[in-house]
Amino acid sequence: MVSKILGSKTSADVPSVIPVRQLGTKDIASEKGADLLVQGRRYLLFLSTDLSKPNSGWYITGAGAGAYVSEDGGYARLDSESPALPSRLSAEGVQDLAK
Repeated sequence: MVSKILGSKTSADVPSVIPVRQLGTKDIASEKGADLLVQGRRYLLFLSTDLSKPNSGWYITGAGAGAYVSEDGGYARLDSESPALPSRLSAEGVQDLAK
């Protein structure tokens, strides 16, 4: 369930519940990107959608690079394949990104 939208660059209506497409399955890890999200944990997700395809749904930007897990008052990057991205985001830093 979406608890807060910090910012959006799309004209699409953002629903309160978003099924998020991910690479891999619970039994087969993705060759690229982050581990699968776990129900009940809190995440900061950078999501994308394809407005030209009405049923494309939402997916994590960068095949997992846009997934951060909430921990210790901030957010830790899940994707080990994207070293150019910050490994950790503070709660304040996330608010700044949304501006």
